[in-house]
Amino acid sequence: MVDVSHASDEAFWDVWAVSSKPFVASHSDCRSLCPHPRNLTDDMIRALAERGGVLGINLYPAFLSPEFAAREIRANEEAFRRVGAGETTFEEAGRAVTAVVASLPRPPLSVIVDHVLHAVNVGGEDCVGLGGDLDGVDSLPAGIDGVADYPRIGELLHASGLVPAQVDKICYQNFARVFREVMA
Repeated sequence: MVDVSHASDEAFWDVWAVSSKPFVASHSDCRSLCPHPRNLTDDMIRALAERGGVLGINLYPAFLSPEFAAREIRANEEAFRRVGAGETTFEEAGRAVTAVVASLPRPPLSVIVDHVLHAVNVGGEDCVGLGGDLDGVDSLPAGIDGVADYPRIGELLHASGLVPAQVDKICYQNFARVFREVMA
């Protein structure tokens, strides 16, 4: 299974150029809504969909919310400034950034739905899934504290106007399809 979530834009396009099977961005979001480099551009979402792949919506607020991302960037910049000035160690700076991120206001659950709906509008209902990244984040949107809260996302997707068959695709069927196709 080829996963481009940690790949550069150039690597994404290299994978697209040589792939014949679906590939995934297992935990990325929509760059047009939040300009984080880990997120996919609309052209990338369309290309991923063209190959039958899936974009797994990441729940980390810095990938969902430009406001949260800007605050996190400022915290990182200050921490690295202090390390460079010899005022603190790298480890201490890391702990300080983690504390700042944990104290930031969590964006609302609606940001998840915004990214899902944007990806569906750009690439279609078959190219979107839930990617989470719950094991690698210090914060989640308000109302999501762990995997036990995933049903809330499904409820919001239903409330946004998606029909049950679309929600099922997004919640699990799209990734299951790709796994079957790639592992066959």
